[in-house]
Amino acid sequence: MSVYSLMFDNEFISADAGGDIVVYFYEGEYADDFNMFGATNCWSDDNWGSSTSVGPTSSDLFRALEVFGTTIAGYKFIELCDELSALAKGGLSVLVNRLGHCIIHGLGHSSTHNVRIHDRFGWSKYGVKLPHQDAIVVGSDGLRRSLEERNVELEACKKELEAKSAELKECKEELDRSKEERDVELTAHKKELKAWKKEAEEKSVELAACRKELEWSRKNELLWSKLVEEKEKVNEMMQNNQILAFQAADN
Repeated sequence: MSVYSLMFDNEFISADAGGDIVVYFYEGEYADDFNMFGATNCWSDDNWGSSTSVGPTSSDLFRALEVFGTTIAGYKFIELCDELSALAKGGLSVLVNRLGHCIIHGLGHSSTHNVRIHDRFGWSKYGVKLPHQDAIVVGSDGLRRSLEERNVELEACKKELEAKSAELKECKEELDRSKEERDVELTAHKKELKAWKKEAEEKSVELAACRKELEWSRKNELLWSKLVEEKEKVNEMMQNNQILAFQAADN
């Protein structure tokens, strides 16, 4: 699971309608004095840069969010999305950074009017512990480093995707080879089966001929037996007639 880390104050998150979290980069000069309201020109839309999507339907391959070493995923991630969505009312949306600083987007007559508010977002309910302010990187230099690190992460994801693509291609080639081998084997089996079928038909014809021959032989044997029997009867009759003739001559 790829995790997106909020590493700089210049990154603000908001929820979209699809159940994902969108990370926005603020490219203007960031003032970390929480007691100051951001004026319209300070937080103008002109100073917002690219965005990254995090969530189950993210096209940027990130599925969880990390804030100060704490990974927010699963049900906690869903709760975070629901809370950010609940803050968006009346056409307004609230953007939150890792420190809990909030910006209301769309306040006033222009959608480019963004105002920073005093209320802090409650990260603690998601297990996030905020470090000391001195350990936090702010400003445009931090943003540049953030972008560089994001490029490294994206490059790593790209290499992983390429490796997976190569693996899938290899698996497909192996399946194709297996299919070709199975096709050759199946063709051989079909030929062998056809030959067996032909041989069986020939044996069937031969067996039928043998049966006819056997039947004819049995008929001939029966006829011969009858002829022999008739011949023996005739011979017996002739012998009896000869005896009767001798007896008549003696008398």
